[in-house]
Amino acid sequence: MRVISLLCYALAGLLGAAAIAFNLYAQSLACAFGNAGGRCRLRWPWQMAAEDVQIFVLIPLIGVGVLVLLGWLAGRAGRRQG
Repeated sequence: MRVISLLCYALAGLLGAAAIAFNLYAQSLACAFGNAGGRCRLRWPWQMAAEDVQIFVLIPLIGVGVLVLLGWLAGRAGRRQG
């Protein structure tokens, strides 16, 4: 169970890092193909539209939360067994 716990934690970290990288990539594409004359800045989650927050923040956070919870539960089950 300890291996499953560590695997879940590792996957949660990878998912979080991938979500941040995808968010930065998508925002840089929006800047590249958006308004050419204006200044383009990366937006924080509270500055995004509702759809963007759902796609770039909430769904990855739910995935990370589920993986962390599964890792914690697997760790507890491993401690009970031995």
